Amino acid sequence: MFNTLQPHHGKTESIKYITATPMGENMNEIILKVAEAPPMDIGLGRARLDSKSREKLNMEIGDVIEITGKRTTAARVFKAKQEDEDRGIIRIDAYIRKNAKVAVGDEVKVKKANPEEAMKIVLAPLIGKNQRLMFSEDIGEFVKKSMLKRPLIEGNEIVVPNLTISGRESMLFKVVKTVPAKKVLQIGANTEIEVREEPPNELIKEDVGKEGKINSVDVVLYDAHYQKIIAKDGSMDLLTFMNNVRDKADTVVFDFKRGVCIVFWKTSNIK
Repeated sequence: MFNTLQPHHGKTESIKYITATPMGENMNEIILKVAEAPPMDIGLGRARLDSKSREKLNMEIGDVIEITGKRTTAARVFKAKQEDEDRGIIRIDAYIRKNAKVAVGDEVKVKKANPEEAMKIVLAPLIGKNQRLMFSEDIGEFVKKSMLKRPLIEGNEIVVPNLTISGRESMLFKVVKTVPAKKVLQIGANTEIEVREEPPNELIKEDVGKEGKINSVDVVLYDAHYQKIIAKDGSMDLLTFMNNVRDKADTVVFDFKRGVCIVFWKTSNIK
């Protein structure tokens, strides 16, 4: 159903409603046009919706929505200003737009989300390939307090409020892993937050595609001159590697065809 609304500054804009009925339940989506967020919302995961949009979605201020452009992300609903009523827009910041892969003026599908509390969130800083950061041991608790109730999806890029690193107040982090995975979650009091010191490793994937899954790990040790001195085939299981070893390795190479990954260490790094 399409409702044409009379508008702002004499323009005719529209809110497009899509109604589906899967498995006997009603699910409503609306299509809104993306607009800039007010400065006070930047980096806070907020979306400004007018009263008609909230009513159609059967939502209250403070509820969570899914926003789908070329990708899907999530945000918490805040009240739009009076001048935005009946304009068919959603105000979101550049971070949310990037996560949804849209620009100002694009249309997005918006629907109500029912996020559950995340069991675990893993963040990695978006820094240079050879850079590393050092955090205090309580960084996870700091992030959790700063982002309590923040909705997110695995793969999102986020800013942690009140976190300043080397003078930078808007350090970007990528949500590299969530438990559960691939769904709208929110950070809660019981969520475990892991903050890595290195940038995301794009080679590490849970779903390795058509060739099969990684089921064993080969370890190769080399000296300071990068000469291989020992190799141990299948020396550890994958779970041990992912939980205890992965972040300490110098290089990780995946061979999906053989179903193994190869881990390289300098001998000086082995204790």
